[in-house]
Amino acid sequence: MLLGLLKTLVWLVLAWYVFRRLNLWAAGKEAGRGGPEPSSAAGQRGSARSTAAKQKPSDAELGDYVDYEELDED
Repeated sequence: MLLGLLKTLVWLVLAWYVFRRLNLWAAGKEAGRGGPEPSSAAGQRGSARSTAAKQKPSDAELGDYVDYEELDED
């Protein structure tokens, strides 16, 4: 029984490893190596987006704050 459990675990780990390697290969990357370097224009666009995302919206774009109070129906 213990041998069957160990055997199953080994097969699961082996299948996971093979699937991972095939996934990396299909994505065009090898383990331990980075992907292609982004072009300078794409890098600038990405940094501009991240900078814009970090900025807080101005108060002019926000609406008025309305405070509601519940009224008793009695």
